[in-house]
Amino acid sequence: MKMPRNIRPMLATITDKPFNNEEWAFEMKLDGYRIISYVEKGKVLLHSRNLKDYSARFFPISDALKKWKVNAIVDGEVVVLNSKGVSVFNDLQNWNSPADGNLYYYIFDLLWYDGDDLMNLPLRERRTKLRSIMPKSNVLLFSDEVEAKGVAFFKQARKQGLEGIIAKRQDSTYAPGDRSKDWLKVKAVVDEEMIVCGYTKNEGSPSLFSALVLGAYKRNKLVFQGQVGTGFNRNSQKDIMAKLNPLFVKKCPFPEIPNLSSTGRWGRRKVDFVQWVKPKLVCQVKFLERTPSGDLRHQSFLGLRDDKTAKEVKAF
Repeated sequence: MKMPRNIRPMLATITDKPFNNEEWAFEMKLDGYRIISYVEKGKVLLHSRNLKDYSARFFPISDALKKWKVNAIVDGEVVVLNSKGVSVFNDLQNWNSPADGNLYYYIFDLLWYDGDDLMNLPLRERRTKLRSIMPKSNVLLFSDEVEAKGVAFFKQARKQGLEGIIAKRQDSTYAPGDRSKDWLKVKAVVDEEMIVCGYTKNEGSPSLFSALVLGAYKRNKLVFQGQVGTGFNRNSQKDIMAKLNPLFVKKCPFPEIPNLSSTGRWGRRKVDFVQWVKPKLVCQVKFLERTPSGDLRHQSFLGLRDDKTAKEVKAF
């Protein structure tokens, strides 16, 4: 059988709480780029979830995969780890060479192997086969799991500062492109993808902008998701502005102009200036919680994402 191409990853559904169940296995939730890799006769292709080619960008991963003597399609997450072994999305965003840190590829699924499509096999069987063929490597790592005991695993993940855990039904097949309830995501820290729809700037501020205006799609309608004004430095603001400049528009991209007044120690303050942009740029934002009115609390910008399109960003 010829190796397929352009497989979109199976996605997990968000759930509120961890649980224990002998029919499920639990893995770390990593904060990086989801990558499906095609390894065939020494040739390698790395695809993001929107089928963008990352083979050259993540060249240490490509180089390691070329040494793996298999014909296979694997699914996993490319990350940069900090000194505590925790994946940091912003470090991956700023990665250009090994001088910026080490890349790791945590592989958690085997979709195709040596002429056979494995996607209709149970997850347990796919991972058993994957474990048996994993190479000895400091770059390509098998994503271990804990069976049944999701509650304790989640507590440990939160204690270590991890993003959360992924729960997977062990008899589940692989459904390309589907957001399945056979895979569940339990977050220790809330973070979401959002679309940059504009920016604000307050008078007297030395920054290039004061906050980014955020949106997401709900039933194909762009919905206001709040603002984020922390998590930037001068260099990241310059990089963001360079990407926003070609997207400037005069008309607000939302059906109705949202209330952008900011809240500070002296009460609500009207925004001095707002620049709208075409809703094309995707970013990652973490926050403590949403208020009953939908506002974000203690939000912080994590980085831009070029592995996802704006139309993929849905409001929860």
